[in-house]
Parts: sequence; C-alpha cells; structure tokens
Amino acid sequence: MGADDWDKVLAHQVLTRPEGFAIEVYKLFKTKRLAGFRALIAAGHGQWYGAFKGSELVADMGIFHLNDISRFQEVSTHPDHRRQGICAALVHYVSCAEQAARPGNRMVILADRGEPAERIYKRLGYGEIEQMQSVVLRPKGWDG
Repeated sequence: MGADDWDKVLAHQVLTRPEGFAIEVYKLFKTKRLAGFRALIAAGHGQWYGAFKGSELVADMGIFHLNDISRFQEVSTHPDHRRQGICAALVHYVSCAEQAARPGNRMVILADRGEPAERIYKRLGYGEIEQMQSVVLRPKGWDG
C-alpha cells in the first residue's frame, strides 16, 4: 500500500469512528494506531486489505499474526455502503487468504454482542468460543 492508500484508510477509519469521539482527538489516536500497524506489516506480521468502488475505499481491515494465531483488526465499512455485503465479502476474502497462507492458524475476532459485525462473522461460519467483558470510566469533562 502506498501513502495515498494509507491516507484513505485514515480518513475512512476516522469517518467510521465510534459514536461520541471528537474528530480531531480520534484522528490523532488513529494516526498513531495505524503507524503501529504499519510497523507490524513492515516487519512481516500482518497485512491490510481494502475494498474499493472505483477509487473510493468503502471497507478496510487488517489482520495480524503471532505464532499460530491471526487476529482481525479495525474492520470497518463506510456508512453509505453498509448492508450491501461488502464487509462480509472482504472478511471472507481475508479469511481465505489467511487460511491459504497460514494453514491451521486460529483466527480471532472480537465483536460486540448483537452488533452487525457479530452477525457477519457468524454468517461466515465463525463461532463464539469466549466472552470478554470490559468497563470504561471516562474522566470528567471527556468530550471524546
């Protein structure tokens, strides 16, 4: 991926940020996070994939590897292109590519219960094997 592609990924990830996060704060966070992913990719520990309609990035995701485990990261679809099967097709493609490149690797996905991501993964044959709980306490004055 070239710099222009990474600029599209950053813009897309900021656009699809979780509700409640201010754009500039989230953009700074995501810039640093993507830099970390790029370093992992450069070291041979992952890949980044995108789905395009023409030159427009409409979905993207990363997958990263350690030993016999591969983990999906930052799976996202542009709001104007949701419910069209794009994300499911991208996850399926990446899953197949990953299985071919690393036979026997376990693929790990975290998804919130009842969210579209969970439905996509289950439709593709992924099953729940574990539940994880977390709590976030935001500081007073938090604006995202």
